[in-house]
Amino acid sequence: MLEDVFKKLDRKQIEAIKAKDDIRGIVDTLVKEKGELESLSSNLEENQILLDLVDLFEDTIDLLNSIISENSPNDVAISTTIKYTYIELMMKYMDYINQLKG
Repeated sequence: MLEDVFKKLDRKQIEAIKAKDDIRGIVDTLVKEKGELESLSSNLEENQILLDLVDLFEDTIDLLNSIISENSPNDVAISTTIKYTYIELMMKYMDYINQLKG
């Protein structure tokens, strides 16, 4: 999803404003899914896997919101920020998966 946004920006298929709108849609979806995870985890005893997943969702939402709040209307600057954020999120996801593996 996020990868599609910066690819479209790079291909000049969308502009920074549309990219931010698309990211806002991703955030809305993540917030909903995070709420579902939180309700699921509240029904279970301390489940560290779910708690860590909720934390991952929170980090993702925070990082995406920082892109949305960025004031630069420059497509290249937004695309670069999205790419670095995407890499950071992939690293966080890999850390989460590695924790699951033990």
